[in-house]
Amino acid sequence: MTDVDSEADAGAGGDEALPATPDTVGESVHVTEPSAAFQALGNDVRTGILRAMRDRSEDTAEAGRVSFSTLFEAADVDTTAGFAYHIDELVGPYLSKTEEGYALTATGRRAARAIESGTYTHQVDRQSVAIGDPCPFCGAQELGAAADDNEVAITCGACERSILRMDFPPAGLEAHDDDLPAAFDRHHRHRISHLGDGVCPECGGPVESRLVVVRPDPGDELARESVPDPVQASFTCEACGYGLRCPVALTLLDHPELVSFYHDHDESIDQRPIWNVGREWTETPLSHDPMAVRVAVTLDDETVECYVDGECTVVASRRIRAEAADTEQSECGTTRAGSDVAAEADVA
Repeated sequence: MTDVDSEADAGAGGDEALPATPDTVGESVHVTEPSAAFQALGNDVRTGILRAMRDRSEDTAEAGRVSFSTLFEAADVDTTAGFAYHIDELVGPYLSKTEEGYALTATGRRAARAIESGTYTHQVDRQSVAIGDPCPFCGAQELGAAADDNEVAITCGACERSILRMDFPPAGLEAHDDDLPAAFDRHHRHRISHLGDGVCPECGGPVESRLVVVRPDPGDELARESVPDPVQASFTCEACGYGLRCPVALTLLDHPELVSFYHDHDESIDQRPIWNVGREWTETPLSHDPMAVRVAVTLDDETVECYVDGECTVVASRRIRAEAADTEQSECGTTRAGSDVAAEADVA
């Protein structure tokens, strides 16, 4: 990103170099005021330039820096002076400029993709798409996925319970038909995996992970009777504030112990969607101070148990015969995984 005089016209980006700290020695951080960054995109000519640059960058035959004259010929502008003004507004945050021409910066590429995919301009509603899985609450085969303002809700038509509610990119809502539930599942199971690894899927910042006690909705009598003190995994990004809360089981869908366990029983954990991982999964709160949960999965006559600490880390695991696991679980407040409180995103 290009440095400019802080007293100069902010139209060119208003970049400011932050002073180095002991933790950022050797790094250079430039900050553009949000108002200046978004204002620079407030013109059809400028968004058209980003689109043109993106199209050329995708064409390997034309990849590389683009000259002023080439961009001007592709634009709907009468004079070069007027076009020069618009392109200069993009230099800094969105475009880099050298003697060879212009190129998209990393921010420019993200902005161009957001423009093309409708990230900030498309609000999509979708009628319910049937899901061929049983409800984790009542077992009825009446689950459906519907979208409202780019947010997908999985609900049961039989018991009218909400299973989970999370957002989904508008481009995905527009591109997928009956396969929307499968795409939604893949999208979020990978995002949960990123969060569990301590990296925010939104901004790449560090993530705080912890177990929390979640009180069911006072009006949900079934939840209050079956799960007095459900425990869930809670993730919060320390940089952008993105947050997500979900059943602990969903944080283990890519854990090596669970993946190999399913493989050993000739099954695939990938076939267990996030709205119903299966009745073979159970969660047992072991302690609230410190927080600890046992997640168990039983297939055939064998059970694998994973012990999760207060920071959502698997600290131990073991395989035992299913009969022994049943005896242990009967002595604790065990619940079916995912059948307590609906998963929610952006709870921070």
